[in-house]
Amino acid sequence: MTVALLIVGEITPKTFAAKHADRLALWLGRPVAWVAAALGPVIRILSLISDLLVRPLGGRVNLASPLVTEEEIRLLVRMGEEEGVIEADERQMIHSIFEFGDTVVREVMVPRIDMVCVEDTTTVDGVLRVILEEGHSRVPVYHETIDQIVGVVHVKDLLSHIKAGHHALPAREVMRPAYFVPESKRLDDLFREMRRKRTQMAIVVDEYGGTAGLVTVEDLLEEIVGPILDEYDVEEKLFETVDEHTAIVDGRLSIEEVNELMNLDLPTGEVDTIGGFVYSLLGHVPAQGEKITARDAEIVVEKLEGHRIARVRISRLAPVPPLRS
Repeated sequence: MTVALLIVGEITPKTFAAKHADRLALWLGRPVAWVAAALGPVIRILSLISDLLVRPLGGRVNLASPLVTEEEIRLLVRMGEEEGVIEADERQMIHSIFEFGDTVVREVMVPRIDMVCVEDTTTVDGVLRVILEEGHSRVPVYHETIDQIVGVVHVKDLLSHIKAGHHALPAREVMRPAYFVPESKRLDDLFREMRRKRTQMAIVVDEYGGTAGLVTVEDLLEEIVGPILDEYDVEEKLFETVDEHTAIVDGRLSIEEVNELMNLDLPTGEVDTIGGFVYSLLGHVPAQGEKITARDAEIVVEKLEGHRIARVRISRLAPVPPLRS
């Protein structure tokens, strides 16, 4: 009897519905909506009774709980990739969308040391030279120090003033207002705000009000789709494999990415980048060639740019699977 019920009541209807999903949806959509509306009050009453019964036992009926969780969607995506329905790039993009809302601005911003800015007294011609040299369409404008960002200059505004012959006009006369955000702001919230404000660049400030960096809409999109290069961008190798246990890593690469690419277990939390991680271990400005050991990795400072760690060589000490390409 149980087998008959299973075949007639579940397997057969599911198989038929899967083969004729569109047609059945058109036929049954309205009747199902009517039944749902009619039974809605009954369901609510039964749920209320259930809630009253389980509440003394410390439970509660959660009517607002999601039908599908994030973990279930991730599992479906992984199964789809294994069966060849979803490509690896598509899987990575879907996972990036989930992580987008959990990532904060500090993790994706251009740090202040890499910012290209001009002083508010710089002439229109001077700003244009900087833009041509750096290949940017917008540059922040500061007053006296980079911690006092007062606006942003757009190349389109410069061209209109150059056409009008205003070559000696200072940047403060042609800049637009700057948009400031805290470094703890979540990316999904920032993306919505930047769309609403119709702005392409935000200045990131730290807890003391100083300039921490900047972030653009392109930076946010790259968190989902990967690097976006235009005609002026030069592709940088942030991670270069030397052999199956060693890699040359840019100091700006996050610890999470290094762990994933090299199958390491470096601690995360206090600092974001591998360069910051080396600084936190050493406690002083390193010299080129200085070496440290952290858990299952040996890290050598390969290149310094001023006081900044530009590149490190990481060698994995523990015998684990080969590096990811």
